[in-house]
Amino acid sequence: MPHALILTAIPVEYLEVRQHLKSLRKQKHPITGKNYERGKFIADNRSIWNVNVEIYRHLKSLRKDNLHTEKAYGEVRKFISNIQTIYNVVISELKKLLLGKRTRWDVTITEIGLSNSNAADVTTQAINYCNPDIIFFVGIAGGIKDVKIGDVVIADKVYYYEMGKDNKKFSPRPDIRRCSNVLIDQAKSIIGSEWSQRIINESMAIINPRAMVGAIAAGERVLGAKDSETYKLLRETYGDALSVDMESFGFLQSVANYPKVKALVIRGISDKIEDKNADDPIEGSENERQRRASCHASAFAFEMLASLEVSIPLQKLLRHGLHAMMLIILMRLIGILQPFELIAYDILMSSRPDEKMDNRIAIIEITEQNFQGTEISNEKLLALLTTLKEDYKPEIIGLDVYVDRPEKSGNKELIEHLRDANNNIISTCVIVSQKPESTPGGIPPATVPAQQLGFTNVPSEDVLGFNLLREPSFIRRYQLTPPTPTKDEQERLPSCDANFSLGFSLATKYLESKNFTPAQTVYNSEIYMENEEGYIEYEPKNIVIEELEAWGGYRWRDVEGYQVLLNYRSNKHGNSFLRVGIDEVIAEKVHKDVLANKIVLIGYTSDIPGQYPDHYYTPQSLRFPPGQRMPGVLIHAHLVSQILSSVIDDRIQIKVWSFYHDLLWIGVLSFISIGSIWLRPLMKLWLFAVIKTILIISMCWFLLSKLGLWVPLVPPTLVAYRITWKAHKLRVIENKWLTQ
Repeated sequence: MPHALILTAIPVEYLEVRQHLKSLRKQKHPITGKNYERGKFIADNRSIWNVNVEIYRHLKSLRKDNLHTEKAYGEVRKFISNIQTIYNVVISELKKLLLGKRTRWDVTITEIGLSNSNAADVTTQAINYCNPDIIFFVGIAGGIKDVKIGDVVIADKVYYYEMGKDNKKFSPRPDIRRCSNVLIDQAKSIIGSEWSQRIINESMAIINPRAMVGAIAAGERVLGAKDSETYKLLRETYGDALSVDMESFGFLQSVANYPKVKALVIRGISDKIEDKNADDPIEGSENERQRRASCHASAFAFEMLASLEVSIPLQKLLRHGLHAMMLIILMRLIGILQPFELIAYDILMSSRPDEKMDNRIAIIEITEQNFQGTEISNEKLLALLTTLKEDYKPEIIGLDVYVDRPEKSGNKELIEHLRDANNNIISTCVIVSQKPESTPGGIPPATVPAQQLGFTNVPSEDVLGFNLLREPSFIRRYQLTPPTPTKDEQERLPSCDANFSLGFSLATKYLESKNFTPAQTVYNSEIYMENEEGYIEYEPKNIVIEELEAWGGYRWRDVEGYQVLLNYRSNKHGNSFLRVGIDEVIAEKVHKDVLANKIVLIGYTSDIPGQYPDHYYTPQSLRFPPGQRMPGVLIHAHLVSQILSSVIDDRIQIKVWSFYHDLLWIGVLSFISIGSIWLRPLMKLWLFAVIKTILIISMCWFLLSKLGLWVPLVPPTLVAYRITWKAHKLRVIENKWLTQ
């Protein structure tokens, strides 16, 4: 954080320094109670507005005078000069915008009073309180030689002329303090520049004020005559001293105890020793001379701050920002960021606002209390299905229970019931690549036609989006259509020959009963439930079910079949659907209207020992209760609800942007990060990174919750932190002169 401390001795000096600062705020030392003011200095803050104010003043004066007078002629010349100034300001601002050299400082100012001893005490106190990077002592001094009133002297060394032995004749023993060499060199580099343009009070300016580097003598006496013994001592012993004051030595003596703080003394010449208090017809009164000298000294001091480029150059920041952005995008392309993006996606999904229950869907739960052994009996399932058909009359039933065990009692009667198309039952099976007979559900119920089957395979993965774990069990997506079987797989029959997944079949049949039909295409005499572009679409509203593309957060995934991102119905208590027990339904303890004309799914809702594992982690597992796995029947219900709500209620679907949209999103946020750091270089960089992260998360959460857009969160955040780190390194490099 670039921080400058500027000390002055008297009020006139303080007021001239104060004019260069903006956003001033008062501070008080917690122990001594001394007053400080802290503000911001922005280099080249002489804006076009300020110049226009001057032009307006000149034009106003022109109206009062005759244009043929000499005074009016002078005003016209001033007007033309100001037009040139506008041009210079515009060109200067454009250069600084393109080159990235907008210097900003935090500046603290205070008065230290007269005398070297007082200056030393207050300087020590101010350094301890403010902890500055550099410190200036700015004010007025008396000229000794080679200077005119209004000139500025920058001290390379300060003599303390009071030190010595007083015999018959005073024998001086000079004590010398020096300013920081790096600041002296910087002052020499701007002496010949147009530093006088930084003078704020134009009425106090003189034509071509000079600035020079030289020695200053400091003591405890006010010199008022050139024939005094002190003046003669200065001329004889300190012949290279250009000016004299009463505070510079004490200031530098205190700063010497802080080797990391760079110091400089800048003094404006307010008098030439003789007639200090007298009015001069050319130079003006004493007050005017002091104001002029203070004005010139403060202008040079702030030109010094402007020349010390501690800002972050835009060109370098852009170059490093582009490198960071390209690196992050490459990492995303090859899948390195996939685990982090999926975790971020889960957190955003679990933090969405609650949604109301979907009353079109009901779950009949099977738990370990409903049967003995490892699975529910065929007789009980048949009793349930019969009761539903005769008494409750649901629109359609999805049976998420495998009934592929012909050796069990009651299996034949159950299969007969499932085969009857009038019962509107979708049975289930599992698509497996090998040994279907050893996998529960691998063999479909005998004689049940394919259009009454739905496969229950769901694309599962571990929490990081890979399949590295032995039993991946995290569900973020759902497969609507089966993958195209290989020739070898087609030969290994019997196997599940369902055309669609359980959830998709249930949703489609329900929608058909509500006059929503899927678009169909014919290819090689086969009918496909897709539109001409290959997307699943429902008419007449032409709602397309968004297919998950191999882009976005997923870089490594099985892309077989028509897959969608599951838009889980958010509810912190897990009450997304009506849930009733199987025994309650068989005993007709549930009111008939509860299940009538609804989609009813039947399945296990608790882990059954010896059964095929059918409980999975989902993004909802991060919510309530935390860590709880979701049974498969509920996952199918969420998919059914997702399709119904999208087609009937226009509920949002989760979708990802295209490759180019993602690039644009990452690029825009990256350039915003670059611009924010460059425009606000005084901000603490890591605070900026935290604020930027909060803003990115908020935007991503809003887009996902309100628009269903899963946009990159991790890449722009990493770019922001990378740019912040590089900005910190650049700031260290630019400020290296402060720490050498």
